[in-house]
Amino acid sequence: TNPLPGPQHELPSLRSARMVNKLLFVSIGTLFLMSKLDLDSDKGVSLLRIGYVASTIYCAIGYYWLYSVIIARNDTTKFCRHPAQEGKEAQYQSKKDYDLQKLMEMFQQYATSLCFMAVIHFVMSGNRPLLFQATLNPFNLVESQLFKVHLLGLDDESEDLKRPWPVPNMFGAPSTPSPPVRSWGEVAPPPAQVE
Repeated sequence: TNPLPGPQHELPSLRSARMVNKLLFVSIGTLFLMSKLDLDSDKGVSLLRIGYVASTIYCAIGYYWLYSVIIARNDTTKFCRHPAQEGKEAQYQSKKDYDLQKLMEMFQQYATSLCFMAVIHFVMSGNRPLLFQATLNPFNLVESQLFKVHLLGLDDESEDLKRPWPVPNMFGAPSTPSPPVRSWGEVAPPPAQVE
């Protein structure tokens, strides 16, 4: 019995391609907006700063809301973070601890981009990167697995939201972790979940 085609049955590479397509759409839209606005005039810079501050406040509220929901849920269900390999035991972690760790990683990346943008804008007088960050920071927050699981209420046992989540590569698309290898060419079976 083959499952019906749909987003929940797509291959991980197709899901990554959809994410890249959305990111490309946002980037091209931002470039189009940049070409239509006068970002060098005083009024343009003021509007750009207001938009960037609004985007920053939106993201800060989103991160705080995520933190509050993760703490309130207190999901102590354990899952296999690292499967057992030669000489090493399997490592298990609660969903709450994992989600808080991922939230801290996202927030650190966000705070780094804020500092970087402050240097570019105030020291180097760069205006255009502010517009990109004002659109990309909320996009990254809304497209994160944490947002989808905790704020949108999607099922965290579905194929694309099952923990551990793939680590995004430097181009923004999530890279699918390779399955653990036991010996030459033998792939380990997927680990069973522990309740």
